[in-house]
Amino acid sequence: MSGAPHWPPCFFDLFNAETGLDPANEVPFLIDSLVSEVPRTPDWRVDEPGGPVIRLSVISYAKHAAQAAFVADGASGVIAFSGDPSGWLQIDVTMSGMHAFRAFLDRPCEEHHLWPAHTVTKASDPPGRMGKKRNWLSLQAEAWPVLRPLANAGGWVNLMAMEYLTIHVRLLNRDNVWLPVRGVPVDFAFELIAPDEVAPDTELWEFPPGSHVRCEMRELDGRDVVVAAALA
Repeated sequence: MSGAPHWPPCFFDLFNAETGLDPANEVPFLIDSLVSEVPRTPDWRVDEPGGPVIRLSVISYAKHAAQAAFVADGASGVIAFSGDPSGWLQIDVTMSGMHAFRAFLDRPCEEHHLWPAHTVTKASDPPGRMGKKRNWLSLQAEAWPVLRPLANAGGWVNLMAMEYLTIHVRLLNRDNVWLPVRGVPVDFAFELIAPDEVAPDTELWEFPPGSHVRCEMRELDGRDVVVAAALA
């Protein structure tokens, strides 16, 4: 059995707040939205100093079900999205062929709410939340004990989609050469992300991968681009 929460899901409708949207239509829409955003924001970071990066990729997609693979710090698994007969969107995570996690999602307001399996009583605050734009996720480790190794001091696992910006970094060992690299916002600055492939030994970045830098606009080769200007 799926173990869906003991109350019907709610999908917010601005024009009909009392009844909400029909789950039969809304769940496939949400599955489509979640899967279509994976190629745009494949990387998620656990929002803790030195938190691991989780990389997603789509495995399969159909109207009522989808699967995405994830890799993080050598661990890997599969996230499956499906419509539960109760009307909830069911999310299952497997690792090494073993079931590790199950949550049920609805959207009673602009945010999405998540609940563990077999929840009987609806609390005033859900143990899981996902943002309106589906670019952040907070899960309470008490509700999903498998998440405890990733939880912060308050017992929450907070994940943020890494919205990349192209930043040009000057190469010190080349004359007026700038390397376009990925950066992600952090603490009012940008963290330079190491390339997926190992950079050649001949490349000497002015600010190495992992640096937090301040940026500015500059004209390079007739184009206005973002450049790394100083350490944050």
